[in-house]
Amino acid sequence: MTAMGKAEAAVRNLLALAGIDINGDQPWDLRVNDRRFYQRLLSGGPLGFGESYMAGLWDCEALDQLIYKALRADLEHKISPLKLLWPVIWSKMVNLQSRKRAFRIGEHHYDPCGQNADNSNHHHQFHKGKTSGASCSTLAIS
Repeated sequence: MTAMGKAEAAVRNLLALAGIDINGDQPWDLRVNDRRFYQRLLSGGPLGFGESYMAGLWDCEALDQLIYKALRADLEHKISPLKLLWPVIWSKMVNLQSRKRAFRIGEHHYDPCGQNADNSNHHHQFHKGKTSGASCSTLAIS
């Protein structure tokens, strides 16, 4: 079984404890629009659940009933850490979205001086100028 399949199985088993099915026919059943939902939920917990909803990764006809059933079943305390360990670790490993990485990517793509945060001299670039004729000066930080 693939890591995505394991993540999906872990989420399905967890939600089943509350009587919630994935893509079921009840109004409180969760409808997955994007398979990234499973890893997002496992890596982010309740916050990942809410963020994935806002991102449109899943939907529900009766959101209030879904949340009521999940809270009533106390799913947070029924999670078996050992059963979820691998899907959570995998979700963390494949999640390439991080603030540190976003900063590095931004520096790499938008640094007009041609140097970036991976520069081993630990120099920071200061850009001067209002137009494309920007000049750069370097400040060494020890």
